[in-house]
Amino acid sequence: MRNVLYIFCMKTLVQARIAETLQLSQGTVSRALRNRPGIRPEVRMKVLEVASQLGYQLPSGNQDDLLDTDRGHFIGILLHAPHDRWRSRDGFLSGISAMAPTLDASLVLHHVNTIECESVLLPENQPPVMRRGYMKGLVLIFRWPHKVVQELSQRFACVSVQHEYAGLPIDVVGANHVQAMQDLAKHLYALGHRQIGFVGRCNELSWSRSRFAGYVDALCQHGLEYSPERVIDVATMDLEGYERPIDPWAKHIDRIIAQMNKGVRAWMCSSDFVGYAVCRGLMNRGIRIPEDVSITGFDAIREPSFGCPLLTASAVPQHAMGAAALKVVISRLRRPHEPSHTLFGCSLRVGASTGPAPAK
Repeated sequence: MRNVLYIFCMKTLVQARIAETLQLSQGTVSRALRNRPGIRPEVRMKVLEVASQLGYQLPSGNQDDLLDTDRGHFIGILLHAPHDRWRSRDGFLSGISAMAPTLDASLVLHHVNTIECESVLLPENQPPVMRRGYMKGLVLIFRWPHKVVQELSQRFACVSVQHEYAGLPIDVVGANHVQAMQDLAKHLYALGHRQIGFVGRCNELSWSRSRFAGYVDALCQHGLEYSPERVIDVATMDLEGYERPIDPWAKHIDRIIAQMNKGVRAWMCSSDFVGYAVCRGLMNRGIRIPEDVSITGFDAIREPSFGCPLLTASAVPQHAMGAAALKVVISRLRRPHEPSHTLFGCSLRVGASTGPAPAK
């Protein structure tokens, strides 16, 4: 009895110290250590980290409780992107967060800068619950190197948002790129455009390949000519650099203008960033948008950039996709299944970057 009382007192003292360090109530600390509902994930993670530093041992059986489907799961949300860019995926994060209470999931957000993304494989760079084995599922946002995803998928149930990884046993929640490109092409066709180009094809990025496939399908659907000269390939780094200067796009703008001189006055771009880069490059050459040429984007998550008009674009339902991603990873934890691919339809957002085809 004396030993039990001693252990109880020591744990109470450590909990009090954690509470003092983090400026929390002792009750909040106690609930966080027991993985009770009502504690924000970021608060729980801080409590666990300080507890580890103080040598606090979770009560017997508590580690199993953390992983019990009746008590909830720790699910990691891993993002890698330039430090000033990852917030553009707030819609995915809000959808995941909204679904978490319903699925009794505790979320751990971990951001890694693009050039350091492989560091997430090293235990010392992982969130504490990840390296200690509490975390069982991961939601991957943005494209990760194939090697990293391969290793993570061997240890965790993984779902990728938007990006596909050939040959790996992970689920994918993405947009219906073909449907979205068909809607954009229909919009341009209704404006009288009969020669349409594509900017931003990249073999390395699955979403770019899918959107290019949608572009080709849409041309066929409307009986329009496909010409390789009207397709502009863009390097991966230029597509993922986000806030890079416009100068690297000069050669692409030259090709676009050459095709414009042959009558191509509408261009479908593989992303909003590409669309705004094209708009700015053309405007720098004195070309008016949309009077002289129409430009479309994809995602509809950016405000107008580089002083350009608001892009006409396919709006990706990020909130719904985020919620679905969490459902899929929890489902895989409870009932292992073959990798699934869930597609969401996109909606057309008509902006100020498209207009009637210029008279010949």
